[in-house]
Amino acid sequence: MHAPEVIRRQVANLVHRIGLASPARILGTEVTPRRHVKEIKWEQPPQGWAALNSDGSVTNGQAAAGGVVRDEHGRLIRAYSMKLGEVSITRAELEGIVKGLKVAWDEGIRCLIVQTDSQTAIKLIREAEPASPLSLGAGSSSFVGA
Repeated sequence: MHAPEVIRRQVANLVHRIGLASPARILGTEVTPRRHVKEIKWEQPPQGWAALNSDGSVTNGQAAAGGVVRDEHGRLIRAYSMKLGEVSITRAELEGIVKGLKVAWDEGIRCLIVQTDSQTAIKLIREAEPASPLSLGAGSSSFVGA
């Protein structure tokens, strides 16, 4: 077994054990999760394609975004990050994607899969009007994904 897989399993086991020791379980109260947790990991793009992984965050009111562009074998082509100041998380996610698209274009990449955990950003891009700066044009549903 590879070291990353061992670490992933150890973390999953620890999370499970912490869940078993939660106050809700000890006190016998019912806990309803508010949202579904989805494991997010890098997905290898098809041969001849690159992948952009982008993320945005807001901490203490200050936003930032960053990402990496990797080739079909997972080799790093370029990474980027930027401070954005006081903007919303959705704006940070979108700014990160836009910067990643520019980085990939500057590297000569024309076949790119965008991967992000922001369902809101994906929805905004997919549903953008054709004249909108967010619009990726026809076929964008296969271009942007979570």
